[in-house]
Amino acid sequence: MTGLFPVHTIETAPEEARPALTQLGFVPTMMAKFADAPLLLQGYQTAAGLFDKTSFSSIERLVVLLTASYLNNCDFCMSAHSWGAGRQGLDADVIAALREGQPLVDARLEALRVFVRALILKRGAVPEADQRAFSRRVSRAGRLLRRSSASQPKS
Repeated sequence: MTGLFPVHTIETAPEEARPALTQLGFVPTMMAKFADAPLLLQGYQTAAGLFDKTSFSSIERLVVLLTASYLNNCDFCMSAHSWGAGRQGLDADVIAALREGQPLVDARLEALRVFVRALILKRGAVPEADQRAFSRRVSRAGRLLRRSSASQPKS
């Protein structure tokens, strides 16, 4: 997947993508490639911002992102999310296990990893037995996409 898009710098990126590329003080490869399609970059940043507002902790979100990166064989996604995981304080052994698609020692995080794996491999059609197993292991199952009552639109 590395050769599909050019790796932009702030100077070579389309004008409308440049503000998004200056936010971190450096340009991660993932964002440098997304910059080739400014709306893709904007969409990614919007989705990431919404994902940050879910009920999952930052560590749980990283488990989701690294599991998806591994399963999609996305090298630049894996690099970006591994860097973020290190900055968030995720244990190096956990990062290494996620980068290799290996089980996690923490039972709750492993339940999440296994569910995300099933969700991706089954393309959303996770068998009900797997859904129930996840719900039993993780008390917050199913809250990923729920918004807090404060952020719900008024009807």
